[in-house]
Amino acid sequence: MSSLDSWSLPLHAEKAVLGRLLVYKALDLHRAQMEAADYGLLWEELRGKLCNSTARQLRFGRDDQPLEAYLKDLARELREELFFPDASAELVCAPLLDFIDELMEAAARTEHDLLVGAFKRAVELAAMEYIRHGLPVPQELIKGATIEFEFQENSPGQTLPIQMEAYTLLEDEGSSPSAIVHVILAPRLLDEQTAFALPYVLLHECLCHVLQGPWVWPRMQADANSRFAEGWMDVVAYRLHAAVDAIQGDTSITDLMCPLRRAAQMQAADTVHAARRAHHDADRAWSHRAIGSEAANLLLDLLGRLPESSDDPDTPFMQLSVSLNASSIDNTERDLFVSLIYQHLYLWSRSAPLVPLVRKYLTDHDTLGLVAHTTALVV
Repeated sequence: MSSLDSWSLPLHAEKAVLGRLLVYKALDLHRAQMEAADYGLLWEELRGKLCNSTARQLRFGRDDQPLEAYLKDLARELREELFFPDASAELVCAPLLDFIDELMEAAARTEHDLLVGAFKRAVELAAMEYIRHGLPVPQELIKGATIEFEFQENSPGQTLPIQMEAYTLLEDEGSSPSAIVHVILAPRLLDEQTAFALPYVLLHECLCHVLQGPWVWPRMQADANSRFAEGWMDVVAYRLHAAVDAIQGDTSITDLMCPLRRAAQMQAADTVHAARRAHHDADRAWSHRAIGSEAANLLLDLLGRLPESSDDPDTPFMQLSVSLNASSIDNTERDLFVSLIYQHLYLWSRSAPLVPLVRKYLTDHDTLGLVAHTTALVV
């Protein structure tokens, strides 16, 4: 495998991370069948062997063994160390073990780095959403997007229920745009929730931050407590994530942006998305994310009530959101717009001044006009 971009995980950690991410896909796909056949204990045993083996790799792994060889050895180890109490157990486990072999063989044949490939796919999907709404993303912006994976022994220590932290830094210099996404993983603690939340997390970083406008350089980084960038736009990323399956079409079984059981990916995204806007004493920005998220959902609700958009409220909402994120409107005014949407819609009795402005937007699609007229309202 050859790296397409900067990659900061040392090889021993990369092996452990990819080993878990790939085998989790197979385990998740086959769990229900094994439980139904009354061999759930063997499923648990196999998962435990995976976690122990990858933990040993992280602590004692050989630096001279190529990644391709390690993945094949891991599949062989999992098969050889699983004890079958009877012939029926071996028959029930065979599809899972065979699929793990298939996954590892496919991953070993892949010429690109799977994690970096997932990031590039996330950038592509995010850019497609802007393009779909008439906003062609500059190629230099896409080319200037890179990712750096890091690892640490303990949990990243954030308030989200995943063993991963992600953030984006805009490092534009002169006329050269640059956005670096940092993803910190805890390989020893890596679980299914983290593995299946990865597509949503990457889409959030790319849609909300990597492609943040205005598309002139240098750009201004949004604050961590931005109601628009971290609250409203997270709803946009969440809804795009829900549509990714339809967008992607056929994908490889090793594609980390597309877990094999769609429900597993959606459940993980649901959990993380809800946690981002939930109260947490250790996270002072939660309330701003909650207000931004609620404002976005309130506008979606309004669009679903209006006759002009009731058949498809998502399209005007997504169009407005990406247009605003790509616009010349500064971060402070974006947050003010979100706050006013929230103040006018969280009580239906206050919505009257806003409704005609939204209906006008549905006719002229003038994002700047909607923002200007909304911020002129006195609540």
